[in-house]
Amino acid sequence: MPNEEKGDCLVCGYNKKYLIATILMLIVAGAFFYAGAMYEKNKLGRFGILKNDNDVCFVPVNKTTETLTGEIVLIDKYKIVVKNADGAETKVLISPETNIGKKNETLDNFAVGNKVVARGFRDAEGKILAHSIRMEGDASQPTQAK
Repeated sequence: MPNEEKGDCLVCGYNKKYLIATILMLIVAGAFFYAGAMYEKNKLGRFGILKNDNDVCFVPVNKTTETLTGEIVLIDKYKIVVKNADGAETKVLISPETNIGKKNETLDNFAVGNKVVARGFRDAEGKILAHSIRMEGDASQPTQAK
């Protein structure tokens, strides 16, 4: 009889307690892995890589911050197009990490024709991933880092 009770506690030759603990550990580890992957996915913008709903991927040529000043000619969900004084148009990509205007502003506060200053990294195609976008002459504008 004692052998039968011991046999009831075994599943495929393993003790039930250890089997359940191992399964729970695997589930918890999987949950932490998934949470970490989602966290890193949302932070890619900090490393100069942007991937949005349109599968736009941005990798900077170098980590030198550039400043672009000009007039907005197009506003989209993930980008604006800015025309500089020479008439050249540049796409400025917006990521979740981009500081827009003063505190708590969005692209809704900007309009075509507004003069803006955008700062960020430039890629090989000439697009800029913006760290910040401000109205030109905005007193709250951060000073250029050297």
